[in-house]
Amino acid sequence: MDEDVWHFHLRELLKFELVGPATLLVDNLSAQVSVPARRAVDDELCAFLVPLSSKKTSVRQLLMSG
Repeated sequence: MDEDVWHFHLRELLKFELVGPATLLVDNLSAQVSVPARRAVDDELCAFLVPLSSKKTSVRQLLMSG
């Protein structure tokens, strides 16, 4: 997902899903945690943008079985 698509998603689609203050947990992709993205989330959506750490999104974990 590039930065233009992410901004469109924030401004045109996600604003209808959020009611009141919210926290958005996102991967640590540069488009999602950029300064303009953080400003859009803060100003237009009244939400907090929290990127996951790189260690959390780079490791695959097996499903527990048994």
